[in-house]
Amino acid sequence: MLYSKLRKFASYIRKTPLHPQWLMNVENPLGKKQIGKKVDKGFHLDIGCADQSLQNFISPEATYIGIDYLTTASKLYKTKPLVYADAQALPFLSASIDIVTLLDVLEHIPDAPLALAEAFRVLKPRGRAILSVPFLYPIHDAPFDFQRWTSHGLKKMAEDCGFFIEKEIAVGNPSQSAALIACIAAVRNTLELLKSYNFIGLILLCVLPLFIPIVNISGWALGKVSGQDNIMPFSYNFFLVKPESAGKEALDSTF
Repeated sequence: MLYSKLRKFASYIRKTPLHPQWLMNVENPLGKKQIGKKVDKGFHLDIGCADQSLQNFISPEATYIGIDYLTTASKLYKTKPLVYADAQALPFLSASIDIVTLLDVLEHIPDAPLALAEAFRVLKPRGRAILSVPFLYPIHDAPFDFQRWTSHGLKKMAEDCGFFIEKEIAVGNPSQSAALIACIAAVRNTLELLKSYNFIGLILLCVLPLFIPIVNISGWALGKVSGQDNIMPFSYNFFLVKPESAGKEALDSTF
């Protein structure tokens, strides 16, 4: 009962420094509004769409297609996508989609290179793929959390599929990532102690409203002073293009 109440409370403070994952929201430049600005026409395939909320931010001129895996959609997220499908075997014709989004999805796919190759296949020439993946972030949606990549690993995987890397962004510098992990760890430890009826959990529960905003704001401020350092981000954003031909020089950047 207490655990569910805490989760509900967390949803109310999501955009404030009181939330343990506040830094993920305030520092990530790839929000739904930003993505929506890129999807102004054509067919948009949102792989791993969850609640399909991205549809609310794209142009009405675009055709949104939300897909998700049956097991995770029905049992984990309790959602109903437009199409139930496996990202490793997309039920769409080759060269039929204008833009693909894979937002915090690839880490949950057993054969991520195959899924990315499928995204490449269904994209039209000059079609775009936008993806985000965590790096320094806890296991989530277990047991469907299979891997993490460095930017070098992501770049190689995308290029092996045939994509041109248009832009890559490392989100979070060392102090911000450390603050994020510290806040998540503090909440996790508190919840585990509360579940086992350990009185220390009650003490930590009283301390959290002070601890989390101090750590969040300190990590954010130190990160702004120290500047960007890509050695330990908490996530990556990649913007990919399917070349019209083998020549990359013919591509013009729109992102």
